[in-house]
Formats: sequence, structure tokens, C-alpha cells
Amino acid sequence: MILFLFFCQSAAGILDEQVLSRYAMIMSHDAATGYLREEDDAHSGEIIRWSKTQQGNLTQQLNCGARAFDWRPMLHEGKVIAHHGDIKIRDAELDSIIIEL
Repeated sequence: MILFLFFCQSAAGILDEQVLSRYAMIMSHDAATGYLREEDDAHSGEIIRWSKTQQGNLTQQLNCGARAFDWRPMLHEGKVIAHHGDIKIRDAELDSIIIEL
């Protein structure tokens, strides 16, 4: 799942007609890994260090220029959370991510 935050406005405030595939934007790969903390890992943080590809939450990534987020959902205990392979990112629930953004 890719979450797009797409704003393409001209100086006059009118939306430009731009084909999305031709619009250059920064995308955050495995964006939810910014929520991983080494203390969440029972293996002294080693798995987290190998899995984590981003620093900071989605708001911080947005402020750094990301306009698309690679967010990988999974259902866990009745909630939609993010994951990176077998690593569950419990601090990245879809409901809280939407409220954050």
C-alpha cells in the first residue's frame, strides 16, 4: 500500500494538470519502520537495526520532503498495523497514522 500526499499547485493557486507518473516526488521506503525502537526487540535491538530503513514518524518524514509513503499493512489482533517482513510495527496502527497526518 502506498499512501500519497499529492499537492501540485501553481503560483496562482490553481491545480496544475500533471500526470502522476511524470511528477517527481520523494518516497519513503518502508515508512513505518521509523516507528521501530530498539527496546521493542528481544534480541538486543539487532533485528530492529537490520529492519529499520527510516528515522522518525510519518509527520517527520513529510517535513523532510517525503510525499509518498510505502506503508505495509497487516491485520494483527483485530487492528491494522504496519509490518516489515516478519517484523510487526505495533506503534504504527492505521487509525493513529491517519490522525497523525
